[in-house]
Amino acid sequence: MFNIIHPSFGRPSTAWKCYKSWIISKKSDDDIEWYISLNNNDNALNDYYTEFKDEDVTIVTSDSTNMVQATNVAADLGKYDYYILVSDDMIPVHAWDVIIQEEFSKYQDVPAVLQFHDGIRNDILTIPVMNGKAFDMLGYIYYPKYISMYADNDLTDTCKRLGIYVNTGKQLSEHLHYTINKSPIDATYKKENSKIAFEYGKRLYDYRKKLNFPILDA
Repeated sequence: MFNIIHPSFGRPSTAWKCYKSWIISKKSDDDIEWYISLNNNDNALNDYYTEFKDEDVTIVTSDSTNMVQATNVAADLGKYDYYILVSDDMIPVHAWDVIIQEEFSKYQDVPAVLQFHDGIRNDILTIPVMNGKAFDMLGYIYYPKYISMYADNDLTDTCKRLGIYVNTGKQLSEHLHYTINKSPIDATYKKENSKIAFEYGKRLYDYRKKLNFPILDA
């Protein structure tokens, strides 16, 4: 029932701990297809295979150069109706699957993208959760031209424009981000939050805002 999209870079051990936390916290018997999406140029690539050798996951490798590309590559492989994007530093609440099922039961016949609190904020889609109808409408999880920064802002505003954004008011995970001192800053954080990623993302976001957030460029 759940496609869990998990892009990662340079963090095999952290990625494994994230994966186990979601599996352990799951309550129902619904099916999960867990996609670890990796860049071919990741020096830790072999370590991911070692960490996950005994786990029921699909490891996807591609020529992606950033988090957004890795996310969308894996999402295109999804075979179930619910899509969840997780990050290495996001730990779920107990029975997260039941919470999602209950929310989506209200939107069985329409596209919906659910906003959950991540323990830090509740106003942008830092942990996108969408049904298959929403994914089919968008064609991606994050707009593909972003590197990392502002991709969640864009998705939020695009979904609001389309009328498919739903703020549940519920918490689904705890975001152990370095900015709140819950994780050490590392090379992956520096890559995703670089000045280039920030400035490029801001320019792209402002440009798309002027166009009223089209799903894809004309």
